[in-house]
Amino acid sequence: MRHNPVQRAPRAHAQERAAVQRTSMASPPLLWLDFRQNPRDAGHFPWLLPSWSASRWAPPGDTGSAIRSGQPQFLCFEFDVTSIDELAILQKTRLQHPSMPILVIADSVSPAFTDWVFRIGVWDCLAKPVNADALNTCIEAFVHFCQQRHHGASPDSGCVQPTRPPRTQAAREYVATHFASEVRLPVAASLCHLSTSEFSRCFKKENGITFSDYLMHWRIQKACDLLAVPAMPIKTVAFEVGFNDVSYFARAFRRHTGVTPSTYQKNSGTDYHMAPAHTSAFPLWDPQA
Repeated sequence: MRHNPVQRAPRAHAQERAAVQRTSMASPPLLWLDFRQNPRDAGHFPWLLPSWSASRWAPPGDTGSAIRSGQPQFLCFEFDVTSIDELAILQKTRLQHPSMPILVIADSVSPAFTDWVFRIGVWDCLAKPVNADALNTCIEAFVHFCQQRHHGASPDSGCVQPTRPPRTQAAREYVATHFASEVRLPVAASLCHLSTSEFSRCFKKENGITFSDYLMHWRIQKACDLLAVPAMPIKTVAFEVGFNDVSYFARAFRRHTGVTPSTYQKNSGTDYHMAPAHTSAFPLWDPQA
């Protein structure tokens, strides 16, 4: 994989190097892991404010070594065309550094991709194009979180936590507790104190996925968990995760995972690349699927 040198904004005044560039030491260190493959894409690293203590790493090389040498407090993965190998690096990094916040910036952020990155514990996911203000606002939240954590702030002290955007958090909690029964969009909207149309726009903007798709992915994920039990009847699994029609459940499951529920259950833990239970039971997402 080859990368053209990153063109830094004039305000940054940072000399380009083959692996890492340093902008400032004023804030908790950020390591920018640049997996872009398109040489015409200048990337988003140059948009960072010069006050951020940011370093950039790009292949070839070992991601783990870059993290160990840079000792960052948070990470950003930038992709254009994602591959299984690159996503495996992202997942491995998340497993090796479970307490480190990770931001993902990528092209063509599909609902399946968004769902997968959040399930493995990524802090936030932004779809390109990302404007400079939005990017730096997100980085500011990272910095605030890291600074509060460094000073021993408790989760209730007001510091930014690695959670979903707050305006639709109530809807996510609603899905988490009611996915096995009827989940209605007007109810979710009212919990967020929004009209249904405003809620739909807000949920998609904040989460990169529609509310109905999020609910479906949640149910399929829970079905994957239940199908890990070899003797669990498919019909029981369907009913337990909110499906009243077994045939519809089977079609939806295959559409989201690429295999039937029975095949998944038979091969669970062997043919599928499953993350450890403490992070996610969701298979490694295949961008070619």
